[in-house]
Amino acid sequence: MKQQSVETKQLIDNQEAEEKKLLKIISEADAERLRQKKELEQVISERDILGSQLVRRNDELALLYEKIKIQQSILNKGEIQYKQRVEDIRLLKLEIKKLRREKGILTKTVANVEELRYTAEVQLMYKYIQGV
Repeated sequence: MKQQSVETKQLIDNQEAEEKKLLKIISEADAERLRQKKELEQVISERDILGSQLVRRNDELALLYEKIKIQQSILNKGEIQYKQRVEDIRLLKLEIKKLRREKGILTKTVANVEELRYTAEVQLMYKYIQGV
């Protein structure tokens, strides 16, 4: 009986030691679970922050693309207007050349008119003198 009592005591001690070991493992597992839960919450928080930053960046990017589109449209219109002004200048230069040519012709014509007037006056005086 004594032997059985010693064996029972030893069995109880072994089971208590095993229980302590298992309780320690459970405690460590709980601590690890809490640590992982905190880490998960932190990762989720970072994900949410990054998600909102991504949405903002996408909005900014869309706005920039819209601005680029508007500026490209303005640039294209300006280019068309510039080409039109260059064409207007070309036509005005041609008009100036034409008017200068006409002025030269008119200047020569005026000189001829003055000469013809002088000749006509001389002829009239000559006839007047002959008639007197």
